[in-house]
Amino acid sequence: MPRDEDTDEEPDTMKCGDCETNMEVKRENRLGERVQIYTCPNCGQSLISLDDAVRIQRRFIKAIEEERTVVKIGNSIGVTFPRELKKIFKLGEKVKVRFDPDTMEVSVRLD
Repeated sequence: MPRDEDTDEEPDTMKCGDCETNMEVKRENRLGERVQIYTCPNCGQSLISLDDAVRIQRRFIKAIEEERTVVKIGNSIGVTFPRELKKIFKLGEKVKVRFDPDTMEVSVRLD
């Protein structure tokens, strides 16, 4: 999100990247945090400020840095997510799973 060169504050107005309409600004609770929301009244495009997105991400990173147990699910294996991630992942939602054999790391991202 572009910032005014003279300040670190978010701009008062922003144009929608899809339709070039001036976006409306308001503050809402999202994922348990008070954030600044930019919404296009024309096409409905919605964004949050970069600072708010980073703050929310840092809060959730703490929730996933914990030890989990591999469990059997039918003929497969799985790892359960911490309860706090129910706000991010929805039942039945598609995700991409990646395993790196060099680092032995598994990553999951929303599709």
